Order: sequence, then structure tokens, then C-alpha cells
Amino acid sequence: MAGGKPRLVKELLAFWRSIVFLLTPVVLCPLPIAFASTEYSKIANCGYAVIIMAVYWTTEVLPMAVTALLPIILFPMLGIRSSKQICINYLKDMNFLFVGGLLLAVAIERWNLHKRIALRVLLTVGSQPRWLMLGMMSATAFLSMWICNTATTAMMVPIAQAILVELLREMGLEDPEKKILPPGKSIDGQVLPTCMSAQARSCPLAPQAGKDKPEEMRMEEGDHDFVEEDAQEYQVQASGKVAERGDKMAKGLLLCVCTAANIGGIATLTGAHPNILITQAVDTLFPDSPGIDFASWF
Repeated sequence: MAGGKPRLVKELLAFWRSIVFLLTPVVLCPLPIAFASTEYSKIANCGYAVIIMAVYWTTEVLPMAVTALLPIILFPMLGIRSSKQICINYLKDMNFLFVGGLLLAVAIERWNLHKRIALRVLLTVGSQPRWLMLGMMSATAFLSMWICNTATTAMMVPIAQAILVELLREMGLEDPEKKILPPGKSIDGQVLPTCMSAQARSCPLAPQAGKDKPEEMRMEEGDHDFVEEDAQEYQVQASGKVAERGDKMAKGLLLCVCTAANIGGIATLTGAHPNILITQAVDTLFPDSPGIDFASWF
């Protein structure tokens, strides 16, 4: 028996989605039953349907798109609204405008149009950080005018990351975890000093084999050790500055992409989801007004 219980639990857990799907309406049944004969019956029925959808959404026992269609079945069945009143909300003009923006985003990503626009802009503005940021912002804002700003950011951030990798590689930070550059690496036009032990041995002041080592020569050898330590310290400091500069450039470029997506998103109706929502709110609150169309918003 002791071994049978864990096995039974494992078998039940294997079907937890089905259990949640079937038990949720049963467990919540007291809510509409308790208010069935009161004036709050429709409110209780609506709460019953909303809680069921919330549980299904959070647990994902059903696909989210299927859960979103449950009001078409639950609301008429519970007497909250008729099927005609419910279905019309799924077929509003702004909803189709939103779907059209998503389809446009999928087409742009499928044929890499966003990459072509971004690369063309970068070839035009050059590789200077300030012009690079301006070019990325221009391309992102233009794309965000016609598709959702969230989708635009998701498409442009990988491009910005690829550009940053190339820039950091040119600056000597091929590995993001690498903090020290190889000896003699150029940083902003300056060549790092190097002083290797082999160079110290080939120095004219270094003592030769089989010869006496006077005190002055030993001091010269110690001086080379100090120079080597100074060179390594300078190398670490210079590489740290390059790493700091690359970190600032990465943050700036990524923030520019996100900001440009928001700037382009407020230019048109399809640029952001709140634009479509405010248009629906205006049509609902002011039915006699001419409304907000694409041209008037722009």
C-alpha cells in the first residue's frame, strides 16, 4: 500500500491538465447557485465565467486562444449576453486593424526586410557611435510606424546586438568576459607598451653570460622588472577603459532602439496597442463624433 500511493499520485499528476479543466467549473459552481434567485445573478454568473477563464489562462490547460473564445459559449449559456452581442466584439474594425499589423510584422520578419532597412541605414551613416545610434533609431522608428512597437523592438534588438559584437571585436573585446588585451593591442590609436623578459635579456644593458654582474647592472635588471609591472598595470587600466566604453555603448544602443520604437509607435494607429484601444474608447464614449481614423491620428 505504501508503494501504491506514490504511484497513484504520479498517475494523477500525469493528467493534471484534464483534472484542472474538469474540476474548475465544478468547484466554482456554488458561486452562481448561491445568487441564482437574487438581483445579482448576472453579476455572479459573469464572475463565474471570468474566474474559469482566469484559471485556464494561468494554468494553460487550454491554448490561450481557445480560452479567449470561451465567452462565446459561457455568456449565452449563463444568460449574461446573447451570442450576437458577444460575437460582434470579436469582429470590430480595430481588431482587424490589429491583426493586419501582426500579419505585416510576420511578413517583414519572414523576408528580412527589417534587416535590409537597418543595414542600408548603417551603410549610409557610418560606424561612429553617435551616427550609428541615429541610424538605428531612424530604422526602428520607421518600422514601428507600421507595425507594433513591441514587435519592432523584438526584431531590431538582435540586429543591435550583432552590431555591438562587431564593434567590441574591433575595440579588442572579442570575448565579453575578457578584460585584458593582448600585448601591443591598439586602443584608440595608442599602442600598449610591452616589456617581455626576452626583450630584457636582449637589452644592451643586461649582463652577459660568463661575465661579472656589477651592482649597477643588477639595478638595471630590477628596473626592467619595474617597467614590466608598470606596463602590465597600464595594460589592465587601458583594457578596463575599453570595457567600460563598450558597456556604455551597448546600453546606449539598446536604449535607443527601445526609445525609437516608442517614438515611432505614437505616429500611427498601428504603431502601438493603446492607440487602437483609445480609438475604440472614443467611438464608444462619443458615438456621434466623427471618430479617429488613420489620417487624423497621423
